[in-house]
Amino acid sequence: MDQSTPTSVRLEKNVIEEIDSIARRAHRSRAWIIKEAVNLYLDERADLDVALSKLQDPNSDYIDWDIAKHDLLH
Repeated sequence: MDQSTPTSVRLEKNVIEEIDSIARRAHRSRAWIIKEAVNLYLDERADLDVALSKLQDPNSDYIDWDIAKHDLLH
């Protein structure tokens, strides 16, 4: 059984045209492309939230970019 919930969103004409172009090339529906785009965004947003949380936590173990770059290049 499908667990999805119908929704609607207003998008600019040029965005819809780009989505439709991608859908044609991928042989997928507009809805499939939009669903994939939303899922990819949510995954990236979750990663960003974790990264920001770690940056704000003074006890978090993370490597400073400048240190990592130096270690990689030297």
